Amino acid sequence: MGSQASVLDRIRAEDPSYNLFETWLDHGGDMHLLKRAMSRVNHDGKYGPYSDVEWSEIYEYEPMSVEDALEVLKEADRFIEDYDCDDWTIDADEIGKCVWSFVIEIYGRIPW
Repeated sequence: MGSQASVLDRIRAEDPSYNLFETWLDHGGDMHLLKRAMSRVNHDGKYGPYSDVEWSEIYEYEPMSVEDALEVLKEADRFIEDYDCDDWTIDADEIGKCVWSFVIEIYGRIPW
């Protein structure tokens, strides 16, 4: 199917209101927590390493360890579902690879 970046673009072209974390949110997920966890992993991997306190002071978030951040991402990932359209389907794993591309860039893989 082309580049991974095009996976979400293709879905959003079909359904502009698509929210891949909707099921996770319906099960009690917290978008603020997810964004904080994504920031923690991304900034630590690209600009760190940072201690929990250093990161929280620089980026003005509550302290969070990288391990805890990865657990939040892992939990959200469990709820990413296949996307079905009339004549095509995008597998949840492909969507996950697109969403977590920054994690793959940092670790070389999705570590869960």
